[in-house]
Amino acid sequence: MKILIVCDDISTFGGIERVVANLGNAFIKRGNAVTIYTFNQSHLEIPYPLDKDIVLVSDSYVDFNFNTPKTSLEKVTREVLRVFYKGIWFFKRLKRDIRFNHFVQKLQPDIVLCNEFASANKILKAPSKYIDRFFRIIHGNMASCRLFSLKYFRHIILLTSKELQDYKAKYSKAKISVIPNFLPEIPEINTDYTQKVVVSVGRMDYPKGFLRLVDIWNLVLQNPALKEWKLHIVGDGDLKPQIEAKIQELNLQDSIILKPFTKTIEKEYLSASIYTMTSHFEGFGMVLAEAASFGLPLIAFDIKTGPSDIIENNISGYLIQDNDLKTYAKKLESLMLEDNLRKTFGQEAKRIVKEKFSQEVVMRQWEVLLNKI
Repeated sequence: MKILIVCDDISTFGGIERVVANLGNAFIKRGNAVTIYTFNQSHLEIPYPLDKDIVLVSDSYVDFNFNTPKTSLEKVTREVLRVFYKGIWFFKRLKRDIRFNHFVQKLQPDIVLCNEFASANKILKAPSKYIDRFFRIIHGNMASCRLFSLKYFRHIILLTSKELQDYKAKYSKAKISVIPNFLPEIPEINTDYTQKVVVSVGRMDYPKGFLRLVDIWNLVLQNPALKEWKLHIVGDGDLKPQIEAKIQELNLQDSIILKPFTKTIEKEYLSASIYTMTSHFEGFGMVLAEAASFGLPLIAFDIKTGPSDIIENNISGYLIQDNDLKTYAKKLESLMLEDNLRKTFGQEAKRIVKEKFSQEVVMRQWEVLLNKI
């Protein structure tokens, strides 16, 4: 089968980009021909490994990355350049749907898996003999997709079942399936539960909720017995300066460590004994599944989609009512105080991901679906 996978920018660190790489690699292993089409490439280096047989096609390359400014003049210069380059990039994007349609007609794929927001919908406005081959994978909840019509898609893939009935009601003409993300590997090793480190991973933007994680950590450290604990936040993004400022304001710089994204993320999971998520919304919550695969107990807000598909409350971790920071802090505190509880929850977390989110389990679901086309 000839499979085309579409995304916005394969070169950025993020959950969607990781899923695209994982899917491409898995389809290649099963004897398919895979092309990944990225509408933009903002970095020369691809952060997630791609099989050598995957064909990568970039519509455009624009480097938005500049050295960290050290003076006010450098900050102003950086922002002027960023606006200038983004303006050029925007005008390039105006014709990208046309270029993409030409590419599809030339490639003649059997299946097109769209992971990108706005353009993935514009692509399908013009009648095409390939329209029945397009699948739209939803990486957020329904609210996050409200600006982008899905009515042009014949097939919609949800990562969780929580909003399945809502999608069926709104897009009654589409075939809607639920297929979760998978972990490429389930490691044999588990973390050491005696480590006094809590970890959280993600892009530093509003949806990931790191600002409220800092507030929660401030509540937790009111307990003198937990003063030796550290919180590692791994990631980067536009909100990093605000997060740093809040850490300084609350005098938490000795206990909260900000770390950059890394290709060896397993080292971060293995350096901790608890994984915490404070997202305002998620599509799936890949980092939760990854952390669980290393035996980490989990704690997250019970937001619309994501955590409740991965965490079994009071069995593999805790699900907290959204934005209840005090209860979140108390439950996190209980995990930090009890080694045996961390171990029990962590072992259950690993069992769940093996049963539900292994590559073999999830790829069988993809094969069953695509064989019906």
